[in-house]
Amino acid sequence: MAALLLGVALAGAGCASSPIVSLPVPPPPVDLWQAVATHGSFLGLKPEENDSRSLDALFFEPGVRVVRVVENSPAARAGLRAGDVVLAAGGHELFDPDELQALVHDGEPGDTLQLEVQRGDAVFDIPVVLAAAAGGAAAPREPSYLVDPARARAAWADAEDGVRLASLADDSPLHDAGLAPGALVVGIEGAPVRSARALLRRLETHAPGSRVELLVREPDGAARPVRTRLAAPPRRITGFNIPILVEWEAEPDGSKVKFELVDIWILSLFRYERVEGERTWTLLSLFDYSTGVGSLGP
Repeated sequence: MAALLLGVALAGAGCASSPIVSLPVPPPPVDLWQAVATHGSFLGLKPEENDSRSLDALFFEPGVRVVRVVENSPAARAGLRAGDVVLAAGGHELFDPDELQALVHDGEPGDTLQLEVQRGDAVFDIPVVLAAAAGGAAAPREPSYLVDPARARAAWADAEDGVRLASLADDSPLHDAGLAPGALVVGIEGAPVRSARALLRRLETHAPGSRVELLVREPDGAARPVRTRLAAPPRRITGFNIPILVEWEAEPDGSKVKFELVDIWILSLFRYERVEGERTWTLLSLFDYSTGVGSLGP
């Protein structure tokens, strides 16, 4: 019988692990990249990511949602209104508000920007004539630095023609790909990228450790493909279980640890549990001893 119980316990044994997440690399100094000068073009709408607006089931759809339209702006004169979803601009599919802003900044006042706009279940092609910003010139684009601590282990900055590689962690896979700070990425897997946020979102669609192809613009203007393998963080064991005999669980950040020896339904031989600074030892499910327990003051 003992041998049978031991065989059943070993058959149900299991082990779990979680990735070890390290601190993200810091963004580069503010003066590393200068603000990108614009041509003073103005569209007149405030976009946001086209998400599901549900914390229970958060997902992103193509396009950017219009939050607000400025009165008497090119967008208002074209008939756009809050709630519309801009799917494409100038023939470029949109996945991030920064991509639309970049396309507007790249245009000249008087240029016609063709928008593909969805309202309800209908999609319209809307031509919008860009206007000059107030005072004849728009303020320079503020530098935008986004950190990718998981896939590329790098910091990215918006640039006029793509996304600038601003800094690298020591363990970034981009070192092996021959990329260094200052490299200009203009595409990923054959699709153009025009903002750091859009690049990060596309990197996140790839599994850790998978291979991706980046399109890098050389100083002479030529573009070359660069293949790299995304980072796969090391993993830490967070659980081990042999039914009845032993069970061990731990949170990845070390905030909670539980160890139990010989657990037979309502009776266990020994149990140890730590939650933050509180520790509890239990013998035969009857005798408890705890340390680090808070108490009420006078």
